[in-house]
Amino acid sequence: MLKIEDVNASNFENIPNPCKYCLYWQTNGEFNDKMLKPEMEHEKREWFNKTDKEFEGSLKIAYYNDVPIGFIQLAMPKHFPRTGKQVSGQPSNDAVFIHAST
Repeated sequence: MLKIEDVNASNFENIPNPCKYCLYWQTNGEFNDKMLKPEMEHEKREWFNKTDKEFEGSLKIAYYNDVPIGFIQLAMPKHFPRTGKQVSGQPSNDAVFIHAST
């Protein structure tokens, strides 16, 4: 059975790898390949805590038969600095940026 849950403190660990450590959309500029996974996870949690206060439900986990199979991030473009670097250009301020991965 498929279900989608909002991420919270108790299920953050269920975010599938490598999404739990990925900061691509949350950062702008060069990728820091020297950062260790625990640091990256900490940064992702910090971003989530800040963003979820303003845009509740900003992270979601997709489960199939209680196994995490996907990850969804959504919020205003200002929470995803790298959106402005895309060929399509910066989304409007009233848009919602959605990124999903499996």
